[in-house]
Amino acid sequence: MPLLAIEALPPQLTHKVSLTQHIATLSSSDWVIFVSVHAVAHAMAYWPKSSLAGSALPQIAAIGPSTCSKLKQYGIAVSAQPDTPFNSERLLALPVFQHVQGKKILIIKGQGGRRLLADTFCGRHASVTVVSVYRRYFPRISPEQWLHLCRYKPQVVVITSVDLLRGLIQLKNNYNDSGDALADMVWLVASERIAAFGRQMMAEFLQGNQLIVARDVAQDALIDALIDLTKGM
Repeated sequence: MPLLAIEALPPQLTHKVSLTQHIATLSSSDWVIFVSVHAVAHAMAYWPKSSLAGSALPQIAAIGPSTCSKLKQYGIAVSAQPDTPFNSERLLALPVFQHVQGKKILIIKGQGGRRLLADTFCGRHASVTVVSVYRRYFPRISPEQWLHLCRYKPQVVVITSVDLLRGLIQLKNNYNDSGDALADMVWLVASERIAAFGRQMMAEFLQGNQLIVARDVAQDALIDALIDLTKGM
């Protein structure tokens, strides 16, 4: 059940002009950081083909193997990528980002979300520009779709972001009369941050449910957690 939809930001709401300007002068940046696959996909629409490779490019960082693979599809080499777990904290812990005073860093991301990267780099006295190229929103889930989910009675629910868990809770509140169908299940989440949010909601929503944390958000990690789970069933 898709709980989040992704779309490019319309011109009046985005920094596409700024993005185009920054891409035209990429050589003035020291680092460009892509936070997601969607950031790569939407940025490439404005990335001049002549700038896809070559010495004029700044160093590129990516959070997560999927984002790294997406950049490589465009012929863009990645200079920095965190080890598992794949998140902003691990990227910020890389040695190359410990001393960034005076460096120019461009962060390409979705609208909203965490400000950890930008705030931390600013605290380390770097010059930071944040460009949002897409937005996430909750699509409408009809009563019929929700009823189908409740009748399906899933044994395991996989949640890969805080926004997804928040959206599911919002759905439950919208269709409160069907809430019991989401009891006594296993919730497999992709990070401790999601788990912490889930535990906050445990009293009113996750009561009686088992919460399992995968080692990271990568699909292999989620599948491994599912395999381990089935061994205990």
